[in-house]
Amino acid sequence: MATAAASVQTVSERLHAARGNFTARQVVVAYARHCSSAASMAPPTAFAHDPASPPALAQALVDLPVELCTVDQLGIAWEQLIEGDDRRTRGAHFTPRPVADRVAELSLDLCVDRSTKGAPGVWDPACGGGAFLLAACRWLERHTSFTRAAIVASMHATDLDETALDVCDAALELWSGGAARPTVTASDSLLDLPADWPADFDVVIGNPPFLGQLTSDTSRSAVRRAQLATSFESANGAYIDEAGLFVELSLRHTAAGGVVALVIPESLLGARDAEAMRTTVSSHARLARLWIDEGQSFEAAVDVVAAIMQRHRSSEAPTATTTELSVGVNKPIVLTPAPTPEPKSWAPLLANALGVPPVHLVTEKTLGDRATVTAGFRQHFYGIADAVIEADVTSDIQPGPKLITSGAIEPLRLLWADKPVKFAGTRWTAPVLQLGAIEDDAVRDWFAQRCVPKLLLASQTKVVEVVVDTDGSLVPSVPVVSVEPQQPADLWHLAAALSAPAVSAWMLTEAAGTGLSHDAIRVRAATLATAPLPTDQAHWNDGALHAQRAHAAAACENAADYICAMRDLATSMQAAYGVEEHVGSWWWERIRLPSGSDTTLRPRLR
Repeated sequence: MATAAASVQTVSERLHAARGNFTARQVVVAYARHCSSAASMAPPTAFAHDPASPPALAQALVDLPVELCTVDQLGIAWEQLIEGDDRRTRGAHFTPRPVADRVAELSLDLCVDRSTKGAPGVWDPACGGGAFLLAACRWLERHTSFTRAAIVASMHATDLDETALDVCDAALELWSGGAARPTVTASDSLLDLPADWPADFDVVIGNPPFLGQLTSDTSRSAVRRAQLATSFESANGAYIDEAGLFVELSLRHTAAGGVVALVIPESLLGARDAEAMRTTVSSHARLARLWIDEGQSFEAAVDVVAAIMQRHRSSEAPTATTTELSVGVNKPIVLTPAPTPEPKSWAPLLANALGVPPVHLVTEKTLGDRATVTAGFRQHFYGIADAVIEADVTSDIQPGPKLITSGAIEPLRLLWADKPVKFAGTRWTAPVLQLGAIEDDAVRDWFAQRCVPKLLLASQTKVVEVVVDTDGSLVPSVPVVSVEPQQPADLWHLAAALSAPAVSAWMLTEAAGTGLSHDAIRVRAATLATAPLPTDQAHWNDGALHAQRAHAAAACENAADYICAMRDLATSMQAAYGVEEHVGSWWWERIRLPSGSDTTLRPRLR
């Protein structure tokens, strides 16, 4: 029998080859009818009003093997027939069967025993091809005595895409052997559900559209923003992904003790604009389980989690809860309990699941007490595009400060002019900023103010990476963060503090999931300003000296001395922060070595 991956490819290739001038709906209808014929069943009722499939389409599918004619393949087929750009605009990224099965397995057992008179009511508010409802059906068949007909009759589905809804309808009807159909309605679940739509489902499960608000092709229109804001408190977070609004919607339609299990972008765990969503959850439910996808199972280049929330059985919320964590779809289910964080951020749960060592940094002082922490915005990125030129690296005099992107920063190592970087869509070797060529006065003044001794921090890195600018000759490119000490004498001490293993663990715990991947630290100025400073001054002093050593060794391209200095820095700062040795070992496994250096030089920190 063909493997699942081969099956998808074969069906996709066959359907695309057969498509010709036919519409995507004609193709998927022909495929659905072929699947029903292969199962010796009547054609799906959802497509009863479609014209007979063109002979050319039917003939193209006639010899498709039976093992490729499954109910799961219907939804995949429809996805493959939608153009990639269209899928992105819709946020429609259909779910692989292993993911849907895993989420169903982690969620339905929490509440299925509460229904004694009939099969539990299940709703997918953005059903696509029906992957989650099929997964729920399979789970209920394995774990209850309900018939397939009873199970399918308890399923409910909504979607904006009428063909996707029909595909879901057809898949479930075929799964029941033609004995039942789900309740379906074509609607925008967030804004125009039927007035009589149930508000007491036992389970709401699915993969709502991922529609990030920072890109023009998926952002909400002004009209839609206004409409959603009147119905959802979460919508007041201007940049909350639309998937977050489905969380609030789903809780409204879940009975006491029922479960909401939604696949959502990982960023919703820690994003500021999703705090209202997390507060809503904590007011009405407990975050019972969190499943983390290890390897981007979806075509959308977004790390995801499945948040599994159980509504409170009474009006009183529990005083203390834990969340069970599960990682990966190809591993046995292991549920690891962890304390549920406050709604301000659920990122610590993700950090816990990813093996980030917990650190408890108790201090009276933060970075913001000793330095100004700032970062540019969109205007500081686009406002200098015409003022950047390539420097003559052979000259000691440059026409302006060096422009530093995240790509030019490694731990206490500046790679400007040593490594090509990208800025504004162009590759540069040694970019400099001509301040006088910046047309916007406010933007020019902002960059001029950055020409002071400071630290620059990269974003989207595995550990906090900082370089030291002792003479104010560097300026940050968005999203590089600038840390400007109130006292110049603090420069190396702050460099040592930010380079400490404990601070990397703290930052990743604070911001897990908000970066481009769950393994990356997104450095935000507001969060960084609250970074705790160490209390052991003697060890901190040692760390500052080692930071200077590492900086000097990197400038001289002495890899062995650099690694030795970084090891000593980490050891001193572990003592300064009072954290255990395993924090440093975790940090060493993540830190970047100088390119081309002997990897045997990497020490195990003890």
